[in-house]
Amino acid sequence: MRAKRTICQNGSFTGSQGSTPVRTRSGQLTYAACSPFPWSASSFVFLLQRLQGWGAGQGDPVDPWVAMNTAISFVTNTNWQTYAPETTVGILVQMLLLAVQNFLSDAVGIVVAIALVRGIKRSKTDEIGNFWVDLSRAAFRILLPIAIIGAIVFIATGIVQNFSGTSVTNAALGVQQQIPGGPVASQEAIKLLGTNGGGYFNANSAHPFENPNAYSNLFSVFLILVIPFSLPYTYGRMVGQ
Repeated sequence: MRAKRTICQNGSFTGSQGSTPVRTRSGQLTYAACSPFPWSASSFVFLLQRLQGWGAGQGDPVDPWVAMNTAISFVTNTNWQTYAPETTVGILVQMLLLAVQNFLSDAVGIVVAIALVRGIKRSKTDEIGNFWVDLSRAAFRILLPIAIIGAIVFIATGIVQNFSGTSVTNAALGVQQQIPGGPVASQEAIKLLGTNGGGYFNANSAHPFENPNAYSNLFSVFLILVIPFSLPYTYGRMVGQ
């Protein structure tokens, strides 16, 4: 069955594929589904940071207070980093925890915004959507495709993207120098798309490996503005004005 475009007809966030109906819920049930999600996610992020030392070449376990601060800040999309990521956490934590939370925290923000719009528009029902359906749509239909394209563009501009970690080389005066590396471009794309503050390096986009030239900087500004510019337009489409 062909996809149904329902964004203008009933204020749906995206079209639904097939004929299986999506069960919408009231604001109270949506809140009940949304509220425990950050707590469970932050607990998962905290535990894996503490277990980091079990992985080969992933570094030492993160200090418990630092791990707790990082878990809460990344899950709530504030992304306050009280550590140097390139030396404190390994590639596994960067990819499976921090980058994933960049997606999920962004998606939750979009879902809440869409639920608010539905609540404003609808007057004959108290149902404002399904949190889990909207969350998957925001993450997989919006954020992930744009982030993949963004990462490819960033790689083309010269941003680092590898799995070699820190490389050791001899400097001009014979002194050994450590050059950090990792999957920077892929994390940079979702960091900017969701206006997250946590970068792969402590210097964030001021680091030359994370933002090497004017082209990467211009595209970074574009990614930052995509969602803030799109949501007001989405609001207009959903309310029919």
